[in-house]
Amino acid sequence: MAFEEVSREHGVIFLQRGLVAGLDPCGYVWSPQSDPARIFDNVEPSGDPVAHTFEHLDGAFCSWKGTH
Repeated sequence: MAFEEVSREHGVIFLQRGLVAGLDPCGYVWSPQSDPARIFDNVEPSGDPVAHTFEHLDGAFCSWKGTH
């Protein structure tokens, strides 16, 4: 599986697969400490998306989508 960008914020690893409609990033996150939605409840990731959606997949992995 190829990723366009990999970054780490607040202990969460973002594995970006691409952009939806050429604008919104999407991919997976690995968050072994906690649910990423709770981690980013009051803290926005440093990228420019305004809203983030996480869906638990298995173990510490979630799917992720940022929306402008």
